[in-house]
Amino acid sequence: MSKHSPKSMKRYINANINPKIIIYIMVTITPICMMAAYYWARAEGHLIRPFTNGRISCSPEEIALYSYIYSAFIGGCASVSATMRYLPESFILHAMFSLDAVLIAITFFFFKPWLLELNKYSDNPFKKINLHASIIMWAGILGGLFFLISTSMWNGRHVYDIYLGPVNVGDWHAILAYTFCSLILLSSLYFTIVEYKLRKSTLFSKGYKICFSIRILSFVTFIAIFSVVIGTLIINKKLKILNAGLEYWMIHIFILWYISFIFDKKFFNKFNN
Repeated sequence: MSKHSPKSMKRYINANINPKIIIYIMVTITPICMMAAYYWARAEGHLIRPFTNGRISCSPEEIALYSYIYSAFIGGCASVSATMRYLPESFILHAMFSLDAVLIAITFFFFKPWLLELNKYSDNPFKKINLHASIIMWAGILGGLFFLISTSMWNGRHVYDIYLGPVNVGDWHAILAYTFCSLILLSSLYFTIVEYKLRKSTLFSKGYKICFSIRILSFVTFIAIFSVVIGTLIINKKLKILNAGLEYWMIHIFILWYISFIFDKKFFNKFNN
């Protein structure tokens, strides 16, 4: 194991902004805001079908009035995007997703110095760690930017009637949203692989084992659901009503990936603790 002094870590590890605090904020407020917006939309009669203009509301059977979990995740008529079409509940999701986009970009910015420091202490360092870490960082930052733009473009009942060039605003929102999902999936998977290779021999603590297992579970589930969503879009040209809840699954699985950092006590901390 390398004998580098932990002093070189102080610039980032003891920084005023601790990425773990950012992660705590994201994994706490995001599910709460999504539930609040869904129930508010249901109370206002604003749960509408995806890919529709105007107020084409879900029927009582489609809404499935039993609970948020059943409605959103299993048989829900409205997707996350469809829940963002009307005020006042759309304000909650717009504010939350805009904040999430910024926080995602910030966390991936901090992933680079974390990997650089890990590389110094690893028994199996990467020769081009700066390149790997930079790709991860910029893919995450770009993903956050696409998420922010996608969120800002999505508002109102007639998003499919307003065109920017040959594509309407609703379709631009979908293109940017799926670009965000792809970039974040690739960058988070890339980060997980690089970190695992750096830590598997010397820094593989019990907490990191739990952390790594949660990430693998989230990747497998996310890829499966994302494949279903993309396949449905390609085959049917639009998202089926019964698959609307898949958007909720994708977001909560991404939250699960971030939750994994909570179990890793060494993350962004001194290695000699």
